[in-house]
Formats: sequence, structure tokens, C-alpha cells
Amino acid sequence: MTRCSRTLAGCALIGALVVATACGSSGKTALSGTVRSPKLQVGSVLLDDVRVSTPGTPFPMHARRGELLVVFFGYTHCPDICPVTLSGIRVALGRLGADARRVEIAFVTVDPAHDTPAVLRKFVGQFFAGAHLLRPASAAQLVDAKRAFLVTSKVQMDGSIDHSSSVAVVDAHGTELVEWPYGITPASIAHDLRALLAEAA
Repeated sequence: MTRCSRTLAGCALIGALVVATACGSSGKTALSGTVRSPKLQVGSVLLDDVRVSTPGTPFPMHARRGELLVVFFGYTHCPDICPVTLSGIRVALGRLGADARRVEIAFVTVDPAHDTPAVLRKFVGQFFAGAHLLRPASAAQLVDAKRAFLVTSKVQMDGSIDHSSSVAVVDAHGTELVEWPYGITPASIAHDLRALLAEAA
């Protein structure tokens, strides 16, 4: 879990993911991110998408066929981790050209009490025009979503939130294909997305 502090130098990744990058003998392109073993199955997670016009419309945590879903848990008042991560993903998508249309973004707030639909639209809209803005309807729903993705968050005394800073990529079956740690470069993100999109086609 990485603390959202006001200095990037103070941010450190705590803990390691289960398995390092996959590939070699399988013949598939090696990924820059980390692949869990076994892979997480998150397709059963349903969260309200406040981007849509009908309130309470659930969004299933899987991509459309032939596409990918990039999922990040954060909060809008995060001083550094969240904006840096979202900016990096945006730059990476810019490197994909037309293939960027096959990648959807889902931002899950870990601070639904403060991240109202209007606040979410304003914050995430700085980075992506059509991202899914997912706001858990209850504390239990947030707990279930975090458990499925094996992420954590904790509100601190000063109101800041310690939260996992990894980004997950999910396929059309609701399987997490790869995770990227905080600080991964846009070039590495673009590399992984190209490889995974080629497999999904």
C-alpha cells in the first residue's frame, strides 16, 4: 500500500506481488507488469457507474469482447499517486493510436463519502473523456470490490488515504491479465497493452 503524500520521494511500494513478469517458454510477448498466479477473477464485481445518465446503473468489471479494461482504485483529493498514475495511462493510450479505442478506463473511488458524481466527473475528466466512474453504494460494496482485486485502503487522521497504487488490466472474461506498479513508465504500459490487445483480437 502506498501513502498518498505530498512528495513523490516519500512514496514507496510496500509488499510484492505474487509473481514477476510472465512469459518465456509460452511464446507470448513478455509483459512489463506483473502477472498473478493464479490470476484474479473479478468479473462478478458490480459497481455503480456515475458517468451514465441513469443513477445506480451497475458496471460489470470486465471488458467488452476484443477489448481491455484498465482499473484503478483511488480518490479525487489524492495529492500525487492518483494524478500521476492517471496521467501516465493517458500518455500510454496516446501511443496506441487507433487501438486506444479498444481500451476502457474504470476509476474506482475508495472515498465515496467525498467523491460525489460531480467531483468524480471533474477529476477524472481531466485525464479521460469517457472513463467509467465507479462509486460503491455502500461500505460493504467497497470492501467486496477491494477484496476481489486484492487492494487495500485506509483513511488516516489527517483525512488522507493510504491505498494500493497498482493498476489492473482485465479482459472480457473478468480475468486480471496483468498489474502495473506505481511508477511504471507510459512506454511499458503501452507495450503491455499492445501485446494484450493482439491476444484479445
